[in-house]
Amino acid sequence: MPRDSFHCCVINDGAGRWFVYFDKPRSIMTVTDSMTSTYEKTMTTKDQIEFAGNVSESLLEQSWQEMILRRTLKVSEVTDDKLILVHVVNRIELNRVINANMQLRTVDLLERAVNAYLSLLECQIRNRTDVEQMAARKTIRNQSGQRKSERQLRSRIGDEPMAARKTMRSQSDQRKASTFVKIYWSLL
Repeated sequence: MPRDSFHCCVINDGAGRWFVYFDKPRSIMTVTDSMTSTYEKTMTTKDQIEFAGNVSESLLEQSWQEMILRRTLKVSEVTDDKLILVHVVNRIELNRVINANMQLRTVDLLERAVNAYLSLLECQIRNRTDVEQMAARKTIRNQSGQRKSERQLRSRIGDEPMAARKTMRSQSDQRKASTFVKIYWSLL
C-alpha cells in the first residue's frame, strides 16, 4: 500500500473513544468504537473538498492529512443508524454498517492503522535524519565560510593602517602647505 493512502486518528469524547479511518484508494471514511458499532461513508472528491472546508483540489490532500493527523474531528451525534462527524463547521453523516464479519473487519482496520502509524513514524525519522544531515552540512559550510571571512577580515585590518597612514599624510601635507602659505604672506 502506498504511503499516505490510509489515514487514521483517535477521538476521545466524554462518551467513549472513536477510531477514525480514511482509506484514500477506496475513498471510504470509517468511524468505529472498535467492536460494537461501525459507521462508514463513501466520499467523492467533492465530499472531501466540502468536508475539508472548501479547499482547492490542489490543497485537498494536505488539508485532509492535517485534519486527520491534528485530530480536529469531533463526533457530534450518534444514533442506532448514523453518526455525525464534524470538522470545524462542516459535517458529514456516516451510516451504520451491519455486518456479521464486523469484528474481523475492525481488526483489519486496526492492523492497517498500526501500519500507517509505523510508516508515518518511519517518514518522520527519515525527515529528522535528513534535517540533521543538512544542518551538519550547513555547519561545515559555515565553518569554512567563517574561516574565509576571518582571513578577509585580517587582510582588511592589515590594509586599514596603511589607509589611515595615507589619510594622515595628506592631512599633514595640507597643514604644512597652509603653514607655508601663512609664513609666505607674512613675509610679504
